[in-house]
Formats: sequence, C-alpha cells, structure tokens
Amino acid sequence: MKKMSKKQKFAHSLQQNAELFSCPICKENMHIDKNINFTCQNGHTYDIAKQGYIHFLHKSVPSSYDKALFQARQFILSQTALYQSVTDEVVQLIQQFTDIKNPIIVDMGCGEGSHLANVCQKLSSQSVGIGFDISKEAIMMATNYNDIILTSVADIANVPLQAAQTDVVLNVLSPSNYKEFNRITHDDSIIIKVIPNENYLREIREQLFSVQEEQQTYSNEAVVERFRDTYHTIAEKRIRHKQRVDDSTLQNLINMTPLTWNASNSAYEQLMTANITEITMDVTILVGKQH
Repeated sequence: MKKMSKKQKFAHSLQQNAELFSCPICKENMHIDKNINFTCQNGHTYDIAKQGYIHFLHKSVPSSYDKALFQARQFILSQTALYQSVTDEVVQLIQQFTDIKNPIIVDMGCGEGSHLANVCQKLSSQSVGIGFDISKEAIMMATNYNDIILTSVADIANVPLQAAQTDVVLNVLSPSNYKEFNRITHDDSIIIKVIPNENYLREIREQLFSVQEEQQTYSNEAVVERFRDTYHTIAEKRIRHKQRVDDSTLQNLINMTPLTWNASNSAYEQLMTANITEITMDVTILVGKQH
C-alpha cells in the first residue's frame, strides 16, 4: 500500500472531524471535496497545503514571531523538561473538570503546536486536539505533530469552528479573545489560561535589564482580573520552581522569549555570556467556565 503524504494524512484527519469546522467567511458547514480541498456550502474553498495544514486567512497578518523563535520554542517544549510541570497540571485539570470521554481541545494561539501535542499525548482519553495560530511559520512547524493534532493558520478572533462544540480551550502564554472563546464553547466547557507570574524567567529578566530596575519586575494583575471578570473561576494553580539548564537550553530559551526582542546588542551579548545555570519557572494556571 502506498504511504500517505502529509497532505493526505491531514485531509483524512480533517474529514473525520469536519463537522466541527465552519467557514470563517460565511459560517456554513465545511467538507473535503474531490480535489482534497476544504470547501463550504457557499463555495468558499481553502487549499490543503502539501505540508499538511490550511491557511484560513485571506490576507497576511504581520507577526513579531519568526521561524527562529518557533524553532527554539519547539526545542524547549519537546527536548527539555522545563515546562513538563505545566503540561502535567493542565492534563490533571482537564481530567478533573471535564467528564467528556473524548474532549475536543482547542489551543488558541498554539504556536508550533508543542503544548497542545504534549497535553493530548498525556491524556488517557482519545482527545481531539485542534490548534490555531496567526503565524504561518509556526503552523508549518506544527505539522510535525500531524499524527496527534490538527493545526491551521487562523486568527483567534475568527477561528473556523462551529459554535458551542469545543470542550476545552487552551490559551498558554498567549493573547486572548474571550468573545471568540465564548462562541466556540458550551455551558460545560472549561477555559484554561496559563499566564506568567512576576518571577517567570527572572534570571533572564534581571540580567537583561540590570540597569533598568523598573523592567526587572512584572505584574499579571490586570490579566488575572480580566479573566475573573469574564469567567467563573473554578481553579487557580501556581507552579513555581527552579530548574538547572545547560548552555543549549539557555540559548534556546533566550531565543524564544519576547523579553529579548527590544534588547540592545550589548545587552544581548552580555546575556549570552552570563553564567546562568538555573531558570525560575513561575506561572499561574486559571480555569474558568462561562457564567
């Protein structure tokens, strides 16, 4: 039997879950046509790329994230245990607050897919993982997980999903769009948001902003308050620990964090030569339900 291409594998998985999707233009149902394209009842058609994803955006959207950042992120999330405690806690919370046997989990702002893939792999149930990100570079890398999850390029303000069909929304260290989160979820759904705390990656922050004391601290109070105003918060977990890192892990961590985006060349060089041997993980996981 001829081995299926990445495009054919993606189309097969998409066909199995086609009822979950809707056209981002007209909101009508979608189906795979005879040419292996994703088409709605009104004829809006989206090509499945040979790499195994769909680009649902009709115009390019500028992004601050580049390929190097996503490569670094995929290394950190797939080759190190730095975020394993976060993954384990997210899985436990899904199991605790979701009674559905095969939950539909949607990662809004999935990046290169590692968080979602790690969660789906650890769940004992046959969950359906769907991820969206505005970055084409990220989604092309996320196709490495096509055997586990479905990912496509889309705006989290207008994802191509039917209303009230998502059981779990994941939003990990990423911007939110609560209006869209609410549209795709139902009364029993949970929304899981992971946000950084004041000590998150503090060793990098302190080294990078050694002469800018006001930049050395961070507050998530506004983000937490907005989540609590939007949802009935049913759980709140803080994960805080230090972990030793080698040079390779530190290099990739520096490359993936937005903290370094506006750093001067001298500050960046100083950071790269700093003797940082451990990193502080400090995040809060919020779990909410619609009021």
